[in-house]
Amino acid sequence: MTTQEQCTQTGDILKRTLGIFDLFTIGFGAIIGVGWAITIGEWFNKGGGPMPTALAFFVAALCLIPVAKAYGELTAAMPVAGGAVVYVEKGCNLKMSYYTGWFLALAYIMLCPWEVIAIAQLLEVFMPFLKNTPLYAIQGYVVYAPSLALSLVVCGIVIFANQKGIDVAVKLQKFLIFGILLAVLIAGVVSCLKGSLYNILPITGKTFLNPKGTFLQGFLSVLAITPFFYSGFDTISQESEECHNGVQKSHIGWVMSVSIAFAALFYIVVIFIVSISAPWNELLTLSMPAIQLYEAFFSLNWVTLLIAFAAFCGLVTTLNSFYAAGARVLLALGRSNMIHPSFASINPETQTPVVANIFVGFITIIGAFLGKSMLLPLTNVCSVGFLFTWLMVAVAALRLRKLNPNMERPYKIRKTTIIIAIIMSLALLSILIIPGSPGALSWPFEILIMLVWLLLGTIQYRKQTRKP
Repeated sequence: MTTQEQCTQTGDILKRTLGIFDLFTIGFGAIIGVGWAITIGEWFNKGGGPMPTALAFFVAALCLIPVAKAYGELTAAMPVAGGAVVYVEKGCNLKMSYYTGWFLALAYIMLCPWEVIAIAQLLEVFMPFLKNTPLYAIQGYVVYAPSLALSLVVCGIVIFANQKGIDVAVKLQKFLIFGILLAVLIAGVVSCLKGSLYNILPITGKTFLNPKGTFLQGFLSVLAITPFFYSGFDTISQESEECHNGVQKSHIGWVMSVSIAFAALFYIVVIFIVSISAPWNELLTLSMPAIQLYEAFFSLNWVTLLIAFAAFCGLVTTLNSFYAAGARVLLALGRSNMIHPSFASINPETQTPVVANIFVGFITIIGAFLGKSMLLPLTNVCSVGFLFTWLMVAVAALRLRKLNPNMERPYKIRKTTIIIAIIMSLALLSILIIPGSPGALSWPFEILIMLVWLLLGTIQYRKQTRKP
């Protein structure tokens, strides 16, 4: 039995109030977030049009559903916070468990600053008056005092909700998701009435990020970044310990796959709505096409404001989910004594992580000061962290079939599905780490982030394992 599991049996546990729909809202809300609103222009730019983009998101969902199923089998069997850390420890070894948790922590925690930076970017586009009182510039992007202050307010709300308890955070999540879906539905009706299917053509075209206008290159370039925009289904695993006793464990297993399927549908619908609204190559002139097109092409400012509100809701849902998940990964590492055990502390009143929540909150606040230039590098770096974790979880699921064949598996999948999950994770990871591939990490910034994080992790691991 791992230290993590011992904690769950000695009263040192998190509040158990979540139902299966709560888990879905955590995962679905984490996935859809705001990328569709603020980076869809970049998707079209990379893909050379909406068709390669939509295909990339569809194929990515097919690739990741087996991964979600492998994750689901282990989550249903071992519903504990920071699940991946425990799964890999049982299926592989303590060292691989540590590095899995270390890179997952990077992905989760770095996503929090990403969301905060995006909040400032969104606010500045639709409230230009915020772009005054410049404080400093990072790589040419100016950080302004008013937008920074509002970003910090949003940070404070999310931090407060998570400190009060997971049930408070989930109530916030449900409200925000409803706002997103309603706004997109209204915008979709407007686009269908005023747009045209001819706007999707040409199937591919030359763009700045796809200068040859090649379908395959565009498809692979978008496919490389899709793990970032599908990340979030695994947050369900991190909160699985907090399910109430009435939740069937088998349901915990399949809800991850369902969240990916619904997210894929959402993304493809949004791509369709945006691409029929106006000629897609003209949309690339807008900084946030999904939001600005209604004012630019239809003179419907109210729809633009509505989608801006949905984008803001998406930012907060993702920040909320990854904030909670990041804290629980640190909690799991602390429970296993792979980082300082103080990270395993739980508030006896709210039954939420104490030090872990404070740490993630600190990193999130720091992120508000970094500026827009950090958005794309953090996207690719986080994708590597997620894919490495998903690969290790699938490997652990396969090894546990041999090491512990009699383990109770309330949600048991085919062995071939696990093998497919490993292959898909490796394929997507290779697009990011093989030099020369369309989605490879760039030098120096992105590669240096990964190398520095790996070095820090190695130092931390050796320090902890040398303790008597």
